[in-house]
Amino acid sequence: MPLGRIGGLLILAGLVTFAGAVILAISGNAVGLGARGVGGLLVLTTLGLLGVGCGALALHGAAPVSGQAVRAGLVITAVGMLAVLVTAIVGVLSDKGALRDVWEIVLFIGGGVLTCLGLIVLAIAVPVRFVMQRRRTGK
Repeated sequence: MPLGRIGGLLILAGLVTFAGAVILAISGNAVGLGARGVGGLLVLTTLGLLGVGCGALALHGAAPVSGQAVRAGLVITAVGMLAVLVTAIVGVLSDKGALRDVWEIVLFIGGGVLTCLGLIVLAIAVPVRFVMQRRRTGK
């Protein structure tokens, strides 16, 4: 199976786990990065699946994601999500709790900023790429 297809499937799986987390939150359970139990696990799984899926699509995606700006947005988003995921896992496994050291705080905030920046790049690059392709083909 091509890496681009695997990336797409990982993103779909991440969206399914996100929907599960939303349903769990609506039902009144704790959901978040520091939450113990199923809610925290769903958020960590969502970040991991989406981050790795974006990275796989950036490396070897099909024609709709072949533009440089789209791939850059995917890479930035993937790095940001994985940075947040690393700090969350360290916080869960640590005896001290989450975000006690300066490097954890910097990595967490940097990951959040990178994720937002990557999503902004994608929100601009994907429609622009689509319009440019439509103009070239004349449809």
